[in-house]
Amino acid sequence: MHRVSAAAVVLVSLVAIATCGRDTSGPTIPVPTAITSIAGDTQTATVGTSLPQPLVARVTAADGTPVSGVPVSWQVTAGGGSVSTSSVTTDSLGRASVLVTLGTRAGASADTIQATVARLARGAVFTETATPAAPARIAVASGNAQTGTVGEPLHDSLSVAVQDAYGNPSPGVGITWVVTAGSGTLSAATTTTDAGGHAAVSWSLGTAAGADNDSAAARAAGLAGSPVTFV
Repeated sequence: MHRVSAAAVVLVSLVAIATCGRDTSGPTIPVPTAITSIAGDTQTATVGTSLPQPLVARVTAADGTPVSGVPVSWQVTAGGGSVSTSSVTTDSLGRASVLVTLGTRAGASADTIQATVARLARGAVFTETATPAAPARIAVASGNAQTGTVGEPLHDSLSVAVQDAYGNPSPGVGITWVVTAGSGTLSAATTTTDAGGHAAVSWSLGTAAGADNDSAAARAAGLAGSPVTFV
């Protein structure tokens, strides 16, 4: 039989006391409770190009503490644009960011991007504005091939539409109008396209009767389809 010394008993007792008094639970890990947008919302750029600044979202705990190491999913929910990556893990400040390329549809709030975290009911939403690209083409909108009385205004105005390469209306484009045959007159020599990319004039026919006796044209410098002809 082995004998245990009194010193050994005392040592074991002291170790047990020290162990019982020690906190072995470790540090508390913050739980994500919210994700918010902190940078990059409401930017404006040309359709089909990248936004100048990244979108940044932050994940926080209930007390506002940033939570690191949390996967954030990024998705374009409207507008047809794209994000540089579909998932980003938050850094030490709880932040996750992506770059965005806008879609090809112009307009306010044309592109919407959402950042989400699993098990959180609400994500962070970013809304961006896309402006049209440079004017690219001109075409007849309405008013061609009408029949009217000599010397009288035609029932419908002559109208052209100017668009960018993606089909978005191009406002503010100068249009030059000329009578190319006949003795008719136009209500204006120059006009500017409106917010919908349209420009129009009224046309009073000349005094000679007959098919195709009168013609007019609309010109826009450097655009495909120019000049547009009306007969």
